Amino acid sequence: MKNLQFLALVCTLLMTSCVQETYETTIIFELDMKGTQLDAPGVIGEIPLSWKEALPLTDTNQDSIFTGSVTVDLPWDQLEYKFKSGNVIELYGQENRAIDLMSGDTVVVRERWDVITDTDER
Repeated sequence: MKNLQFLALVCTLLMTSCVQETYETTIIFELDMKGTQLDAPGVIGEIPLSWKEALPLTDTNQDSIFTGSVTVDLPWDQLEYKFKSGNVIELYGQENRAIDLMSGDTVVVRERWDVITDTDER
């Protein structure tokens, strides 16, 4: 009987310890495209984004700052991404950009096309 209770306790601990904390975060992207000849940019990256299909960004007031948002709920605390316009991917041959995710937060990401800033460093 004690072996059965011990086995039940071990199984319970194993099942509950497999549940991983997730980080639900809304990410608002603001991409400054001033000085470029490119248009219609988007964001590519890790799940829930895609490295093949870009999340479109829009410039609603014609100021060359394109915006878009996505809400993620992930079991890791960082999301890697880059910006893309047509077939052109920024920062080609360089490391991906990264966002630190914190549960329940809204993160505003302000970037310039093809420019690394201090906030991109890991």
